[in-house]
Amino acid sequence: MARGQPAIPLEIIGTDALLDLRAGAAAVAIRYTRRPPLGFAAQEVCRDSFFPICSPLLLASDGRAIERAADLLRYPLIHFDWMNRDPDAPTWSRWLATARSIDPELIPDKA
Repeated sequence: MARGQPAIPLEIIGTDALLDLRAGAAAVAIRYTRRPPLGFAAQEVCRDSFFPICSPLLLASDGRAIERAADLLRYPLIHFDWMNRDPDAPTWSRWLATARSIDPELIPDKA
């Protein structure tokens, strides 16, 4: 229930499917995408960033600090398969290819 307008029903639907706004399936849609669907008015709400993180216990077990991008290759990298097959979705190979510009010893093919 919305505090400001309790008489107006509010339903939040979490889905990867594109809802048909014109048919009344929803009044507003918030999409996680780099490119808005064609034919709809869109406003960017926020941007995200992607960066590697790890457990301090994992670092402690190795005994060596991560000081450069190539040091990440000593550890297992967890991959995520983006369901929508977005060609711009963050991947380790894309991140490591970009990181190579600051760490020439990094070989992205090893990720």
